[in-house]
Amino acid sequence: LPQTSAGSREISVLFADLQGFTTFSETHEPDEVARMLNEYFAVAVPAVVSPYRDDVDRIIGDALMVTFNKRGDQPDHAQRAAGAGLALQEATLRVAAQHPEWPKFRVGINSGHVSVSLLGADKGGRTHTIIGDAVNVASRIEGSAPTGGVAIGPETKAQLPDAVTTPLGELHLKGRQEPLEVHLLTSLRRDSEV
Repeated sequence: LPQTSAGSREISVLFADLQGFTTFSETHEPDEVARMLNEYFAVAVPAVVSPYRDDVDRIIGDALMVTFNKRGDQPDHAQRAAGAGLALQEATLRVAAQHPEWPKFRVGINSGHVSVSLLGADKGGRTHTIIGDAVNVASRIEGSAPTGGVAIGPETKAQLPDAVTTPLGELHLKGRQEPLEVHLLTSLRRDSEV
């Protein structure tokens, strides 16, 4: 529908990729790499899709981009994204425990206003996606996340008042005057509330 396929709204976006994927790919046959990716995505995608009603925007190689509130029907998008990030790590770390030589995921989440639109040509190559600084920042946050961890930006953290986090320090982004304070997400609830 036009009201859900395009427009400006606040979303949360999650990026995940495998730390050490390039090195693993260089030292393993393509079919081994594909088997590893399929085994990971077989648990990663259901972990975020089923309980959190997200949109897997794209899978590119070892990278996963997931959006929350793309249709404008998830006011709790930051909570959903954070829960999905923790669930993804929990599911994929179980797989990694069986394959210690495999690379492990790192996750970055950011929230902010974006443009939701169709991109591409009328005659093919079209995609329904999100565009905006919040997306770029989420990708950068993911790049600074520790292996096996979920890093969140300040806009996401502000929407998670009960989350347990640890500061990861300031992230300096090219082209930005002010650094960004990034946190490691441990839990969505404080111990006293569990």
